[in-house]
Amino acid sequence: MNKNQARRRAIIYAVISVNLLMLSLLIYTGVRHAPQSALSMRTFGLSLSAALGWLTSRVSASVIEIVMFVLPLAIIAWLVVSGMKKRILVALSGTLLIACSAVTLFFILYFVNFAAPPLAESLGLAVREYSVDELREVTEYLRDEVNKYAPSVDRSPEGTANFPDFKPLNDELKVSYRSLAEQYDRFDVPPLDILSVKKAVLWSAPMSYVGIVGFYCPWTAEPTVNATGVDFELPFDMAHELAHSLGIGPEDECNFTAYLVCSASDDARLRYSGALNAYIYAHNALFSVDQTVASDIYKTLDTRASADLRALTLYLKQYDTPVRDAGTAVNDAFIKSTGQVNGVRSYGKMVDLLMAWHFDH
Repeated sequence: MNKNQARRRAIIYAVISVNLLMLSLLIYTGVRHAPQSALSMRTFGLSLSAALGWLTSRVSASVIEIVMFVLPLAIIAWLVVSGMKKRILVALSGTLLIACSAVTLFFILYFVNFAAPPLAESLGLAVREYSVDELREVTEYLRDEVNKYAPSVDRSPEGTANFPDFKPLNDELKVSYRSLAEQYDRFDVPPLDILSVKKAVLWSAPMSYVGIVGFYCPWTAEPTVNATGVDFELPFDMAHELAHSLGIGPEDECNFTAYLVCSASDDARLRYSGALNAYIYAHNALFSVDQTVASDIYKTLDTRASADLRALTLYLKQYDTPVRDAGTAVNDAFIKSTGQVNGVRSYGKMVDLLMAWHFDH
């Protein structure tokens, strides 16, 4: 490749990159200001995600974990070799093209999901303001559900929930999601047929240190969870990330979907996980307005569930470092960038959905 050819190729890469960024900006504007106009792009994105998910599901390991270790090294090697061959301009413009392609795919495969109608609307729920007494009622109901299923799950010698087998949980969640899709069209989307959660291996320790229990990678259509935490959270976290793969963007909606899926299952592990995680949200909301009532309800929680909550506290303390604070800040910034103005605090909105569901059903 002579200098003129290299320059021409670099210009082509740069022009394509600019056009991709313009497309990304167009999608962003559509989602923000004219969500109806972005719904067709969302449909296309879900179909593309289903195709990508089918490909990555052929591999048992998390593809994105491997890619994120290999890709930076490959790019660095490419830049070094290109510099030695005096083709650095082509390499730099090619790297820019890769980055712009990734950004555009992010908008097509993930960001367009925020153009969808609110989940409450899709499920026919009327969210309103609730009294403290109503919040107490929901918290007590969730406590009763926790106490009902706490004796039914396997326990470790320390008395905490023990779910050592990942695949059976995955299979049960697939069944439960398909059952939910039969009732609500919102969940009946192309990725439903290839639902599968990957277990983080290479990233498990870093994820713990930055406070991430799971993530959804739109480029590979892979829901991935950190399986090194406390077991009672695992089915709920898996269901949460699967909700992202079905085109649900907001975190509070994914949390509520996880509760619905877990509570709709016949598997005691899923029902226990869903109930206890939902109880935590309701209890925290109640504690913020009436500490006495919240504490009284907590005292009536099954001792086995209390053991799980203590295990969660110990686990979180183990990774309570400045690195975790930085990870939370980054997660907060990302959530806000998708339009969830409350950032990490938007997780509290799940309680409104829980209460709407409780009083409507």
